[in-house]
Parts: sequence; structure tokens; C-alpha cells
Amino acid sequence: TLRSDDVARAGGKGANLGELTAAGLPVPDGFVVTADAYRSAMERAGVRDELRRAAAAVFAGEVADLAATVERLRATVRSAGIPADLAALVDSAYRDLAGDEGAVVVRSSATSEDTAAASFAGMHDSFANVIGTEAVRQRVLDCWVSLFSERALSYRAERGMGEEPTIAVVVQRLVPAVAAGVMLTDDPADPGVGKLVIEAARGLGEAVVSGLVEPDTYVVDTGTHRVATTRRGAQHVALERRAGGGVEQIDLPDRDAGPVLADHQVLELARLGEQIAAHYGCPQDVEWVIAPTAVGPDGTDGTRTRCSSCSPGPSRPPAQRQRRRTATRQARSRPMVRSSCRGSERRPARLAAASASCTRRATADCCSTARCSSRRRPVPTGCR
Repeated sequence: TLRSDDVARAGGKGANLGELTAAGLPVPDGFVVTADAYRSAMERAGVRDELRRAAAAVFAGEVADLAATVERLRATVRSAGIPADLAALVDSAYRDLAGDEGAVVVRSSATSEDTAAASFAGMHDSFANVIGTEAVRQRVLDCWVSLFSERALSYRAERGMGEEPTIAVVVQRLVPAVAAGVMLTDDPADPGVGKLVIEAARGLGEAVVSGLVEPDTYVVDTGTHRVATTRRGAQHVALERRAGGGVEQIDLPDRDAGPVLADHQVLELARLGEQIAAHYGCPQDVEWVIAPTAVGPDGTDGTRTRCSSCSPGPSRPPAQRQRRRTATRQARSRPMVRSSCRGSERRPARLAAASASCTRRATADCCSTARCSSRRRPVPTGCR
């Protein structure tokens, strides 16, 4: 099973999603194209040593024209491509997950990502609403190519991270989001006093993490389990799925539609956040999404909440926490990058939790995909 100590294979995002799944928390179904698969693909194409040497030269400050080097490295990875046997495994895993035309998100998961010492948030590409086997394979390759960006290589050099750059890729079923956003289980502006912060926007969560909109902000007192403060943000647009694939920006017709979240949804998110922080034993940053469900028997619309990723959050000194939060928000500046909407098809109104049932597949050369599947059960205190 994938757990939090599998960062070297599954990247920070993939390892933490596996950990959340194993803990019984609600996580969208998905699979991971491991870093082993990336390394094997480059080795078999005969370019791994070239990539490794060029990256080492960048880290050593021996490259005069970084932009030209980056373009060459990216072209090399793209030319190497995905081996046929790995492509077949990815196709099979995608069909098992979403059928022939199901929508998924394809998310980069760097093997040095989101640790207590470093965060690659927004530096590697991720893509929402990817449909079909060919598109999924293309986006997996795009994630591999994004390993060699100027920002990512410069960041590694600045942090003294001289090891070979590698990357895993997470593929998850897409949620048709009612609302999405981020949650910090310890308020970075007032740490250690039992405050949890939730930022929320309508539609896909990339609108929050990219800074496209000013989210609604909710502060929860974890001692009393009450919403302490609510601040409305300016949200004139939202990101939604585009028919046929991709994401589009839409205007919100009603600019005074009320808060994004009701109090009971805020408190349900806070409950999940506290469970996650308790599981890890330290504060966490969590991406979340609320999906619609069928209309309930009482005639009200149902929703269910999912955790789409988590990473070590306000466990750093206060100044470093605030810098990370600010830098992360600024870094996520491109549409469709590091998407945070994840999920599954519409089901009866309930909050579902994924059980810890992960299995791995392997090619003859390396572990190529790690698949997490779920046996679903109702949770009595689910969102309604």
C-alpha cells in the first residue's frame, strides 16, 4: 500500500493521498504513475544520463544559458516519450478508474515535494478534466516534461537539492465541484491557539490556489467547534469543466449569491482537517472539494466532501509558515495548473470514505503504477 513514506516512489502528493486513503478518509479514486516508471522510461530511451548530467551542471552553477538548457531538456524528455508497455498499463488503469471517456485530473507529484524543508507547489504542471486514454498519456508526459522548468531547477539549486530530479504522476477521478479550496489546520497568522482556516470558492479549486478569485475565508475555533469568523471574498468568476476536456473561466451571474459554504459544511471540513492533523501528528495544508449528489429524500440538495491532497502545513516556525503560504499562492499562477478538484461520479447523498486497499502493478523493469481502489461505506456524520 502507498503510505506517507513512499515519497521517493509516489511523490509527496501521491504518498499523502495513499496515506489519507489508508486512514479511511474520503479521497477520490486514482492511481499513481511512479517515479520508477519515469526513470525507467528515460533509461530505456537512452537519455537518463544526459538529463542527470545537465541537471547537475545547473545545480553546480555551470550553465550560462539556463533558458536554452531547459528547452533542450524538455525536448529530450518529450522525445523520449512513454514506452509502449507503460502506456498500455496507464491505459488499463485509466479505463478501470473512469471507463473509456471518464474525466480525470492528472497531477504532478515531485519526489521532493511538500516536505517540511521544501515545497514545489505550482512549479510542475497538473491538468483538470482530462478525457480519454490518449489525452491522459499526453498529460502524463506533460507532467514529466514540467520537471525541467527554469523555476523548478533554480529552486532545487537554491535549496542545495543536487539529487537527480524525478517525478511521479497522480491520476484521480474528477469531481463536478460545487465548491473547493484549501484548509490550514493551524492558522499561520495566529499559530498554536486552536484556530483552523478554510478558504473556499465556487467551482474548481484552482480558482483559489491560482489567486484568480478572492476566496471566502472561515476561521474555526477547534476548542469550541464553532465558526469564529467569516469573511466574504470577491468572486466574480469561477473555473468550470469545459465540454470535451479542459477548464474554462465563466462569469458568475449573481455576484451576491451568499457565502460559498454553510456553517455545517465549514464544520464538517474542520472535522476532517482535525482528523488529518491528528493522523499525521502535526498541522497540515489540505486541498478539498465538495461535490453535488442526487437530491435527498427530504427534497434538499446533498453534497459530499473529499480531500484531494495534503502536505505539511503550519508545522514550521510562524515566519516560515506565512512565507510558504504567500509564496504558494503567488506560485500557482497558471490556469489548469495544480488542480485541486478530484472525485467520483454522483451517488446518493452521503459522505463516503475510502478504505485502505491499495495494490501495485509492475512491468518487467520497474514498478510502473500504484493503484488505490476504494470500498465505500457511509459515514454517519456526512455532509448534507
